Amino acid sequence: MSATVGAALKKIAVALLCDRKTIKKVAIFFLSVLVGLLMPMAAVIGIFAGGNIEINEEDIENALTDEQKEYYAKLNATYGEINERMQEAGFPDRVDEAQTLFVMGLVDHMYDENFVIKLVGCFSPGQTDAELVAMVNSVFGTQISLEDYLKVIVELRKATINPHIFTDPLSVNNIDLVAFCQEACDDQWGYVWATYGKMLSAVKLDELAEQFPDEVGQEKSFIKQNWCGHRTADCAGLIKAYFWYDHSTGEIVYELAGYEDKRANELYEEATEKGTLDTIPETPGLGVWHDGHVGVYVGNGYVIHANGTHRGVEKQLLSETKFTHWFEIPGLIYLEEDVQVEPTETSETSNETTQITTIPSETSTPTEAAPSET
Repeated sequence: MSATVGAALKKIAVALLCDRKTIKKVAIFFLSVLVGLLMPMAAVIGIFAGGNIEINEEDIENALTDEQKEYYAKLNATYGEINERMQEAGFPDRVDEAQTLFVMGLVDHMYDENFVIKLVGCFSPGQTDAELVAMVNSVFGTQISLEDYLKVIVELRKATINPHIFTDPLSVNNIDLVAFCQEACDDQWGYVWATYGKMLSAVKLDELAEQFPDEVGQEKSFIKQNWCGHRTADCAGLIKAYFWYDHSTGEIVYELAGYEDKRANELYEEATEKGTLDTIPETPGLGVWHDGHVGVYVGNGYVIHANGTHRGVEKQLLSETKFTHWFEIPGLIYLEEDVQVEPTETSETSNETTQITTIPSETSTPTEAAPSET
């Protein structure tokens, strides 16, 4: 299976499988269109039912007829062209939306003249999901359901980190840290002790509950109901997730590029530039701290932080929090550029930067970060 569709299949399957409520006809239809001729419907249903079905891509491709291979090649080429045309049109952050619409209801149109150009033409700045789906249905005469589209795209957004939010993937800097935290807030990351931005599975929750009976075990029922299938982090874990984000794969890798594990108080104690909140500079990307808890100042008087099990990652007015001090986060480059952050209501990287040098906590492992002390 080629890299383009293979990667997309895995990404979208993860998004769909995060929420068992998607075991409905739309989810099965959506995945089966992507897999199409590559898998029997029974296997698709088995995946959604939680079966341990291994997909051997080489065996599947070898089993295709010449006609099926030709169809598959066209599907793959169209999928890739959508990506290219969306980039050219200035919508790099909406590629997933276009590709999702393609596999949900437009595959039969891929042989139409100028199909991809027409699809890209359905996008406009400031457009809502409802407006987009309505435009696509109008242009192509389709009947894609807004409800079904939202079921898929919302889960996809939760499962992925938009690679286009970063201004400089080759460094760890305050501008991109703010963008990363805003993405986590928009995607409704949950709070779970000792996590750092990975998708939370039921199996992982069981492990954490056993390892941290007080911090996780006592909240297991709430976490299972509200945060399984989401990315989660604790307060320091939100910051570490940015340091450990691998731009080449889109994955978060523990202690990537030598950026070692830190707790909330360690981040603050090792900072060389710090002060009380009454002296905080207007510098987006500063850390904010009170004993045992950290967040990120994002500008305009707002902070984003992983604010406890029952609230998750959220944006608040700094003046309405309990933070007492600010600090420059160790290992982060502070750029001179301003970050434009719209005020809202409450609701890895290169080795060119200074490395974080704190020794990891004894509780940290390659799969669990040191707890944040919150």
